Amino acid sequence: MRTDLVTTVRFLLSGLWLATRWDVGWTESFDFDLHGPLGAQHEFKFDVGPGDVECFFQKAKLGAHFHVSFEVLRGADRNIDVYIKQPNGRILDQHLWTSAGVTEKVVHLEGDYSICVDNANSRFSTKLVYLFISTYKEEEWNTFVVELEAADASLQDTQKAVDGVRSKVAKMAHLIGLGRVRSGKDYYVALTNNETIQNMSILTIFVFVITSAVQVYFVKNMFKTAKVTPTQKPRA
Repeated sequence: MRTDLVTTVRFLLSGLWLATRWDVGWTESFDFDLHGPLGAQHEFKFDVGPGDVECFFQKAKLGAHFHVSFEVLRGADRNIDVYIKQPNGRILDQHLWTSAGVTEKVVHLEGDYSICVDNANSRFSTKLVYLFISTYKEEEWNTFVVELEAADASLQDTQKAVDGVRSKVAKMAHLIGLGRVRSGKDYYVALTNNETIQNMSILTIFVFVITSAVQVYFVKNMFKTAKVTPTQKPRA
């Protein structure tokens, strides 16, 4: 019992550290075991080509909380279709031609759920999409608390600490997911603005050079005098 408790506490503390880490590269930064007390969490950033469909699969237990959130970071009008299907193939939820959406459901059918991002309505534009998937089962925590109560009385303080860490991990993971969506969107807006400013600067320099050349040409012609008179006699 004590060994299992220590292992679980170490797992939670490592999960807290991972949840608070800022990953500049925007890769998948933390992944909890489906059979652990925190369930599973994944985040992705990927491109969906015109007319393409990208699907992800996540196993969820009966009675678990199932969370999916997404946002289109870049690409034309930034709209896309997202379908979430149950293991039997029926649609659990869908978001049609929108730039962002959130799904929060309780699992009533255990199995592999599919999350498909569909860009079929866009024939020419590739979409950059951020996707966050999370699933956890609250009942497993209740069982864990019962096991702690059956342990030695000296472990009561550890139980409170573990419950506090669990709550903080869940809240921080959710807030970090939302924060990364907003930060990613701002980054690509700034990148687009930077490209626009560079292009406009190059165009302005080009126009300036052409205008200067035209001005020099006309000024030079204004002071140019003919070496002969209209009667073809040398000018004095």
